[in-house]
Amino acid sequence: MSDLARDGSDTATARSSVRHGCRFRALPLYLVLALTSIAAFSANAFGAGPPMYTVYGPRSFVRSTGHSSPVSETFTVRSPGSTSTLRIVNHGITSAQVAVNGQVVFEPPDFQGSDKIDPLLMERPVVLRSGANQLTVELQSGPGNHLTIEVVTTDVIAPRISAAANPPANTAGWNNADVTVTFTCADDESGIAACPAPVLVSTEGAQQIVSGTAVDKAGNTAVASLTVNLDKTAPVVTATVSPAANANGWNNGPVVVHFDCADGGSGVPACPADRTVTNDGAGQTVSETATDRAGNSASVTSAAFNIDRTLPAITVALTPAPGGWLKTPVTAHFTCNDAGSGVDTCPPDKTVASEGASQTVTGTVTDRAGNVASVTSDPFDIDVTPPAVTVTLNPPPNAAGWNNTEVTAHFTCADAGSGVIVCPDDQVISTEGAAQTVTGRAFDNAGNTVIGSATVNIDRTGPVLTLSSPTDGSTLFTATATVTGTVADTLSGVAAVTCNDAPATMTQGQVQCDVTLERGAHPILATATDVAGNQSTARLGLSYVRVPQVTISAPSNLGYVSMSPTTVTGTVDDPTATVTVNSIAAPVMNGAFSIVLPLAEGPNVITASANTAEGGVGTASVTVTLDTTPPHVTITSPPDQFVTTEASISIAGSVNDIVVGTVNDQQAQVKLEVSAREFVAQVSNRTFLATAVPLALGPNTILARAIDRVGNSADTHIIVTRRAPTQAQIKLLSGNNQSGTIGATVAAPLVVALTDAAGNPVANEQVIFKVTQNDGLVASGGPPAATVIATTDAQGQARAQWTLGHRAGAGGNAVEAYSVGFDGTALFTATGQQGAGSRCRSRSSRSSSTTATTVCRACRSPSP
Repeated sequence: MSDLARDGSDTATARSSVRHGCRFRALPLYLVLALTSIAAFSANAFGAGPPMYTVYGPRSFVRSTGHSSPVSETFTVRSPGSTSTLRIVNHGITSAQVAVNGQVVFEPPDFQGSDKIDPLLMERPVVLRSGANQLTVELQSGPGNHLTIEVVTTDVIAPRISAAANPPANTAGWNNADVTVTFTCADDESGIAACPAPVLVSTEGAQQIVSGTAVDKAGNTAVASLTVNLDKTAPVVTATVSPAANANGWNNGPVVVHFDCADGGSGVPACPADRTVTNDGAGQTVSETATDRAGNSASVTSAAFNIDRTLPAITVALTPAPGGWLKTPVTAHFTCNDAGSGVDTCPPDKTVASEGASQTVTGTVTDRAGNVASVTSDPFDIDVTPPAVTVTLNPPPNAAGWNNTEVTAHFTCADAGSGVIVCPDDQVISTEGAAQTVTGRAFDNAGNTVIGSATVNIDRTGPVLTLSSPTDGSTLFTATATVTGTVADTLSGVAAVTCNDAPATMTQGQVQCDVTLERGAHPILATATDVAGNQSTARLGLSYVRVPQVTISAPSNLGYVSMSPTTVTGTVDDPTATVTVNSIAAPVMNGAFSIVLPLAEGPNVITASANTAEGGVGTASVTVTLDTTPPHVTITSPPDQFVTTEASISIAGSVNDIVVGTVNDQQAQVKLEVSAREFVAQVSNRTFLATAVPLALGPNTILARAIDRVGNSADTHIIVTRRAPTQAQIKLLSGNNQSGTIGATVAAPLVVALTDAAGNPVANEQVIFKVTQNDGLVASGGPPAATVIATTDAQGQARAQWTLGHRAGAGGNAVEAYSVGFDGTALFTATGQQGAGSRCRSRSSRSSSTTATTVCRACRSPSP
């Protein structure tokens, strides 16, 4: 008998106190320390670190009296963890030996001094085996003391858990009612601490995952999941009938009922197959049922449909009945019936008026289901058109429809239907006349008849033609002659008249021929043809004498010469002709002539005459102007001895040529010479203008030279002095050298400025604007006049509007501006131009030449 006593109550007490902490009482210090150690052990076993569980104990070993001896106990560990610990709570034992599986864990020295602190917690790691393990304890201390021993190991094996559905899913994996999922848990090591409660699944849906977690006493967990597919809703089944019925609600062939299934949950594995219905009948339906994968079912009945596959019946009757050729339309009447869906359309009566043999009428009936049947009538023949009769005239008329011999009318008959039975005989027409009618009647086999006719125009008499001018035997001096006369035809009318085969013109019976004549005798043969082709002729005998062609080569027509006499040359195209120039004989050689002819000052008419022995006379004339008088030139602006401070000035004046008359830039040229420099002025209507002519300080001689078109020239000059501004003066600012239509106001005003000796503007001073050339007007705030007064503004400037005079010309308008007490005069010039309505009229010159002079107010300028 061992001296160790096992106290189960101590063990129970220790387990309850330490592991569950359910009982507390006042304890001695050594017991408090022991309990504290046990609590620390339990915290290590189930708190931080790897989860641990007890595989042995806690058990108490008590030292009894007598000799000490070892005590062994066997305990089983199914799956020892990686870490195992032997723990002792010492209750007064001072010497002991504890071994596990033969390996000493605690020896007597480990317990020495332990009576000073009682109880004492002791622990050391041990190695456990899977399966049976042996604990050996030998106590060597005083009786009554004991040890509480516990072996713990880590629990790393998760518990087991499984899930089951109630009711279970069908073979397709679906439920169609609420499902309860229950969990079963087990743990062979530390045991189950928590197992999930059952879960009720009532929401429809696929792949719903229900999970539960099992927890063992060591804190290990395991999860079990179950997939629930729940579909409590029946599928939707629809039936579609095809083909669709026609507008009458009928089908004329088999009807297929097609089923469509829809299920938002488990889905329908197989929808009912199509059903084909072929039986005739009204109000037929087809029903079917569909079941989804969860076992829910739904039924559907198709819409009612009507089938009629039998053709309707149709017959036809003709009025009048067929028999031989008919010459009236035929009416076909149709009768229809249908025992199924009924007749939908039966053809109306058809009237056939078209011609032809073996014609038939076809009618088609349609029942309400769309079945179609046809019937064709017996053949019949219709000819409602009379035969065609063609009348052929022999000989045929000409293009105008006339014959000029007797005519035979031949009748040709044709009938595309029943055929011709009677055709008229030929007829002969010989009487002259217009629009004669010939007729004949034809018949066809259907009894249709027609009268054929033709119009015959016969004219066998030619027209009456007479030539009256020129008279027979006339002599003509032109290469063309106009022959006139009369022509008439009372039946078919005159178609054409020719003269020597050339077409003549005819107007209301009057005939005119333009004939080209050959030199000498020239016969004329006129031929008149009427519309029927009959012809008549008339004759004339004419003679043609040719007029020689003469030209004057020099001088040119409307030309100018500056000396007399002058040489006249020309040509003549007849080598036999004699030539005179202004009645003076001119020798001819190789078709050319030349003579020296004196001229008078001014325009001269030169006439050359060519005469032939046959009496032909040809003439040519030119007008030539002899000009030996130089032009007259005058400077009108500025005046001679004019003084100015301007650096340049405009020079205007008049130029006239007594021989030529009105002078423009084609008749004369004006050149200005100032300080050895030359300027060409603008010339227009006997006036000239040169702008921006520079002036040197001091006196400037301005020379104007006029040169007419033949080189005659004349000079004039003035003196203009330019001095430097040293006192108050007037200065031209703008508005000079403008141009505009005569009688109109120029675009820009005339502007001058007054300045004092220092060059400062002078305000409130009067400036006089005065028209000095032409009949223009100026204005400055009041009515226009030849002279106006303007007042300078704050800038010392004064303005006036200028209306040009009525005489055109370059620089032909002039205005001067000046102010009392101010040095200088501002000169403005402007050019007047003729407007669109200011054209000059012409009058003949004193000679017979084509030269003309213009006479109107706009074209006149004062003669110098």
